[in-house]
Amino acid sequence: MANRGQEPVRVDPRDFELLAGDKRWQVDAEYTGPPARSLLHRASVNLVVTFQVPIRDGVSLLYSPDWHRSGIVLEGMQAPLGERSVEVSEK
Repeated sequence: MANRGQEPVRVDPRDFELLAGDKRWQVDAEYTGPPARSLLHRASVNLVVTFQVPIRDGVSLLYSPDWHRSGIVLEGMQAPLGERSVEVSEK
């Protein structure tokens, strides 16, 4: 993420949720980071957001930071390099 505005913005990976149909999942804090921080003008940070959810089609990523009036839904994006899905069976 990069701050292209003039004012500092707070970036927190916990502001992301995974949406699928009528369900929402929170990030897995153990595998998500770095922790929240403020970005000054032109500063940037790489975030890793991880979710442990059943594999399904039609998911979207919702970004709802405090400084934005409404949430931003990210859909149809190409998977980042190194993204993987692991299917776990129940016993």
